[in-house]
Amino acid sequence: MRSAIRLIIVLMAVTMSLFAGGSGTLARAENIDQLRHKAAQGNAEAQNNLGEMYIFGNGGVPHDDGQAVEWLRKAADQGYARAQNNLGVMYRNGRGVAKNYGQALAWLRKAANQGNSAGQWNLGLMYAKGFGVAQDMDEAKKWWRMAAAQGDENAQYNLRKLGEKW
Repeated sequence: MRSAIRLIIVLMAVTMSLFAGGSGTLARAENIDQLRHKAAQGNAEAQNNLGEMYIFGNGGVPHDDGQAVEWLRKAADQGYARAQNNLGVMYRNGRGVAKNYGQALAWLRKAANQGNSAGQWNLGLMYAKGFGVAQDMDEAKKWWRMAAAQGDENAQYNLRKLGEKW
């Protein structure tokens, strides 16, 4: 029971951190109109930040997973790793799109291969849980080690629980 509670707490923390990271300067320093303008002009960071705002319904925009996915996809299509991770999580969880583990894996792999620690953690989770792939703890640990080496606390926790070092 205690382990289950710890897992729930970690997953809640991860959910909040999955969509965070990076500088976030556009979302904090500019008003929503400026952010929308930059996003409409094709700025990938602005598109991702606007997508994140729609996920959480903050910063002057309502919660809207469909809008979040639209903006995240625009940034992800430009190769923006944070957006690729975020979009992968949306597909994994079926938020704003139909749940699709194949799409989740594709986007998470793109983010992870660019060195995005959240993407690495999430890709590891896909292997650990067998979401869209055969369950493979060795592959999960490989991705978690990469994320842990960058200081990702969730990956470090998972590896410690498994008696692994990074």
